[in-house]
Amino acid sequence: MFTLNAFKKHIFKNYNELYLRCDKRISFNRFFELNENSVIFGNKQKIAFSSYYNVRHKNKMLLYEYHNKKYISLFDFILSLIFQFIFPIFKSIVKILFQKEFNVFVVNKFAFKSSHLTFTAGYERLFPNIRNLDIEDIKGNSQIIRPNIFIRLKIIGICCRYNVFDSEQVLQYFILNQCFEKIDFTNKNLVIEEGRNIRQLCLLDYANKKKISSTMSIRHIPAFGRYCYGFKVVTSNQIAFDYYKKYNKEIILIEKPYVLDFKKITNTKTNKIGFLVDIGNAGLNIQDKQFLDKFMNTLSKNNNLHIIISIHPQELGVNNEYYKKVFDSEFISFKDEICFEEYLNKIDVLVGTYSTGLYQAFLAKIPVIIIDLYNDKPMEKFVNLSEGLVKYATNDESFMNCLNDFNHMSSKNIKIAHLAALKNLGIKSII
Repeated sequence: MFTLNAFKKHIFKNYNELYLRCDKRISFNRFFELNENSVIFGNKQKIAFSSYYNVRHKNKMLLYEYHNKKYISLFDFILSLIFQFIFPIFKSIVKILFQKEFNVFVVNKFAFKSSHLTFTAGYERLFPNIRNLDIEDIKGNSQIIRPNIFIRLKIIGICCRYNVFDSEQVLQYFILNQCFEKIDFTNKNLVIEEGRNIRQLCLLDYANKKKISSTMSIRHIPAFGRYCYGFKVVTSNQIAFDYYKKYNKEIILIEKPYVLDFKKITNTKTNKIGFLVDIGNAGLNIQDKQFLDKFMNTLSKNNNLHIIISIHPQELGVNNEYYKKVFDSEFISFKDEICFEEYLNKIDVLVGTYSTGLYQAFLAKIPVIIIDLYNDKPMEKFVNLSEGLVKYATNDESFMNCLNDFNHMSSKNIKIAHLAALKNLGIKSII
């Protein structure tokens, strides 16, 4: 008998499920090629919903990719298309019409004395030279609202107008625009920390519509970079600069942009390894993440490696039981509540997959090992320009070889290689 659960097995709700449930996967580089195409597509649409367009386009492109490669059947492909692109239309309209309450973010301050305003995912993530400006953060809080029928009909109209069938996003867009209308942006410059959450995108959209001067503060290297939207962009290294200038002529490369205070990093030998656990994504799916976590735990046990785990900020306090269970080596400890500079002072080598933290460690003269499970070679340009301070490891043998190479490098040789790598990257100074 064909049950509902059997039926569900043929539906892939999003691109993460393709990676999680399929026996085969496309390469990391192919994924990011499709992702970049989706980013470009999203950026051509309305800014407030560019993330929505990007994800929807990426879901569609990956479905086609998996079907063309015969990783999924025609039946699975058609059902997934219906679920992802037709069903949400009806679901969104029904939700707007009949759901009583919605949780939205509302700005609660409308008057600002500072010349610069920011709407960040974390004020401390802005570049130091930006944080030193006369700057204030636009703050607010989550509220439960009950829209009247006129607002509900208006939301449906916006959904249809922009072909965006995510009722929460559209409602948030509507509410924030009402809030922004109460703020006097005269002679203000908006500074947006990298990110593409709906709040930041709504502000960028409003700034674009009202011609408000805006700057995006982007720390990430290109492979993990967020998106620029035609505003002025401030970025931190030559690779990112070369990447973003293809899409944005108004881009600034600053010489001393870094979030870390490198004077606090001593580079003292500790005989300990840092590991940035991955939160799991389409480049490294949940199964891959669990394998990698067990892989590092086994390495620690078998080789008496002292490893200090750093949990991603998005996961702090969320998956504690999982991490306590998977990391049971007596040589493993956790970073806990210390700043990243202190963390780097406790380790000789930093290990991870696709984190910006790896780039920051390199800048601090900490050698880096990138776990590359599928030989995808992520961040390849960065690795090639690193003068041997950033290496790939695909298994336990190559990992130990990388570790031994770094252990045999003297502090003097690391310093020489680091200076050469900074020159390769177009970085004149980090202090």
